[in-house]
Amino acid sequence: MKSDRTLTPSPNETLSCEASPWRGRRRLSGCIFLLGIVVSLAATHFCYGADSTKAVSRQRLAEFRKAYAVTSLSMGEFGVPELISGALSTGSPAGSPVDVTYGFLEANKDVFRMTDPRSELVLVRDEVDSLTHKRHQRFRQQYHGIEVRGGGLTAHFSRKGLLETIGAEWYPDITLPLLPSVSEESALSVFFAEHGIPRLSGPAHSTRLIVLPLQNRYHLAWQINLRDWEDFVDALEGGIILSLSASRRSQPTDKAQPRSTPGAPPVRVG
Repeated sequence: MKSDRTLTPSPNETLSCEASPWRGRRRLSGCIFLLGIVVSLAATHFCYGADSTKAVSRQRLAEFRKAYAVTSLSMGEFGVPELISGALSTGSPAGSPVDVTYGFLEANKDVFRMTDPRSELVLVRDEVDSLTHKRHQRFRQQYHGIEVRGGGLTAHFSRKGLLETIGAEWYPDITLPLLPSVSEESALSVFFAEHGIPRLSGPAHSTRLIVLPLQNRYHLAWQINLRDWEDFVDALEGGIILSLSASRRSQPTDKAQPRSTPGAPPVRVG
């Protein structure tokens, strides 16, 4: 009968791949198997994050500082500017003030990791302060027409009409499916079941599809507002991934803790 010592080596036997080629191959197969599981799990969670390998180089930032006489530059956690001050426009800029801001961003798409500022940023406000006579603009970030919660940019001009400061909460490198796998009706059913409210007798609510940045990851989600609650239902996998009370709605989404595994109870903040 064939010995099984290969499968059960004695304590004195080495476990190196050189001494036991069969065992080395088995270990390699096991590693490949585990790697496959990890990749599969990552693929099924449908959440995507910023690509840190795309961060702008130091040389490019140095050129940027010099070109616009930058006096203040603060980089955010995603490796894109969150505050810039300097001579961001010079002379008599052509076009409207909105065109001036878009022009600056288009000339520096690589610094902000934008693709098309005019389609990724929607003007929300453009007004001149009656006291300081300075212009202030507010833009909202969107991804293929879908609002990115908390994402946006502000532009501030001097009294002479020159762009001098950009403040941004910009979420780069979003690559999400555009069509939800979970319908709006299904998301509402999840919401009402979670809060124990009868579906037909539920009070008025609002629902919309958004991109939700959460812990450096991006989720396609249904945002549902009802009474004092603001819930986010995963539009690709189902289930509530974040639940906020009215007192916490104004706080950044990346301060909350997401659920770690599918099927885990929703995060409650407030």
